[in-house]
Amino acid sequence: MKTHKDIAAFEAKPMFGVTWRGLAAIAIMLLGGGVLFFGVASVVLTTSGTSWGAAVSAAMEGTDDPAVQALTRATSTGMYVMFPVLVPVAFWAWWRPMGLKPEIYAQYLFRHQLTSKVTHYEDTYSHTSVPSRSSRVDESVSSSGAGGFAQRAGAFFRRFRSRDARANRELSEHAQRPSRRSRGGR
Repeated sequence: MKTHKDIAAFEAKPMFGVTWRGLAAIAIMLLGGGVLFFGVASVVLTTSGTSWGAAVSAAMEGTDDPAVQALTRATSTGMYVMFPVLVPVAFWAWWRPMGLKPEIYAQYLFRHQLTSKVTHYEDTYSHTSVPSRSSRVDESVSSSGAGGFAQRAGAFFRRFRSRDARANRELSEHAQRPSRRSRGGR
């Protein structure tokens, strides 16, 4: 069975295999870029003392007139001004970083840059009150006298064995079944 991409990633392409976003960008680039280009070129032509009609007719005749040089300078200036204005529109329409739309990618990028990159696990192993087994044995041997040592040691180890089991369950990351003793078994 053929599986397709996620339905949320689907974008309709109504004309010429271009999405709605691409069509909007083309319209912005043609209208906004055209107005910008002809506006800048007109300003450059009028500052050089030439009109559009004279410059275009001189270029069509193929003469090396100052009006043709002014037209070349005006169109070059118009292209240089238009390029940085239209590149963000093209990026908005067709650039897909990691398959995401630029505004979604920007949210993730800024969130990643503004959050801390260090994860602290300070409270994971906080049970330091239970002493190790070897230190408990040493304490019981040194504190007990000659009489009743076995009886006191047995009570000591029974008391700490249940405490160790509780501490180990609390330290573990994984859920564990309760022991038979805590469930009321034998």
